[in-house]
Amino acid sequence: MRAARLVAAVVAAGLTAIVVAIGSAHGSANDSKIDGARCTGGTVDAVIATKRVCSRKRQRCSKRLDGQYHSYWLHCHSGRLASTPPAGKVVATIPVPAVGGIAVGGGAVWVANMNPRTVTRIDPESNAVVATISLGEPDFQWGLTRVAFGHGSLWVVDGLSSSVLRIDPQLNRVSVPIPLGSPTQFSSGPLGIAVTPDAVWVANTWGTTESPNGSVVRIDPRLNAIVERVALGASPSDFGPRAVAATGEAVWVGILSTKSVVRVDPATGSVVTEVKKLACAEGGSAADTSGVWVADCTSIRRIDTRTNAIARTIPMPRATGQGVLGVAVGLGSVWAQAGPLVRIDPASGAVTGVLPLEAVWNDCAYSIAFGFGSIWVRQHDQVVRIQP
Repeated sequence: MRAARLVAAVVAAGLTAIVVAIGSAHGSANDSKIDGARCTGGTVDAVIATKRVCSRKRQRCSKRLDGQYHSYWLHCHSGRLASTPPAGKVVATIPVPAVGGIAVGGGAVWVANMNPRTVTRIDPESNAVVATISLGEPDFQWGLTRVAFGHGSLWVVDGLSSSVLRIDPQLNRVSVPIPLGSPTQFSSGPLGIAVTPDAVWVANTWGTTESPNGSVVRIDPRLNAIVERVALGASPSDFGPRAVAATGEAVWVGILSTKSVVRVDPATGSVVTEVKKLACAEGGSAADTSGVWVADCTSIRRIDTRTNAIARTIPMPRATGQGVLGVAVGLGSVWAQAGPLVRIDPASGAVTGVLPLEAVWNDCAYSIAFGFGSIWVRQHDQVVRIQP
């Protein structure tokens, strides 16, 4: 059950980090018979041209099948297989408590900590924690899940109080709480937030008495109040809206219960269309000028904003942890959390880089932010700064 996974304690820190380069332990950890042979250490269990094969570095390859090799983080160069280049270099690791989202703004990096319900402020000059904002008593089940920066403030979604907390970055304290409604179950469970030039959009996953199946709400930052509530979701007992990606033209909301992404018109608050047949719709989403990128458990999908249809699926067959749940667009690339950090060319959909990171086993630890020339990736109890 998703609720159990959300509140589960983080798996102990002895987890082995993912090794994605060719020659990794993938073959030995997943030895399987393929056409009478076995994939041993240094090889990759792959399906190429409809055949299961043991692929290895320097093996002969066909350039026309390069797209298939990319699915296994390989590529065909000068007629030989090569490993995918690194997506970047880890330049700092900053310890933080618990799990939660990450955002950049106001000259700082901000991290939500689900339990003990605090926000950590990181100085990018020193890569050190310079402030910890306490937001109430810890709660095992519900806490701070996601953050976003905009309108001169940090916006934090808090499941325990069923509200959005607006934090003044000059004072490092809450300037105003904004209630999201009366929860119908454990909590309204806000699990998605996005900022546009004139609004803050928040996804209520489990719903409120105003919208029992779930909703996405529009907050006016001038009024610090909800001015629009769009009912979404299938039933009160299922998981409703989760991820939110917003631009001035559209708001895109992932719905777990229907395995779909809904497009909402921000001007009217009406549902424009629903993109169906996703694998799970459990992951994050991000929007750019070319479309909407959705983390969909085993792959990254791009939705074309002109046709409102899935235009590309980029499989991640070697994803670990909770699968592919994190995605972000920045620095000229699409970045996916799939255990390792995967860099994708938005034009071709090709995987252009892979960086091994520790596998993540809690949904709310999947979060990526950009700033100060770096990629900031949330892990279990740390933030990793990466130079691309």
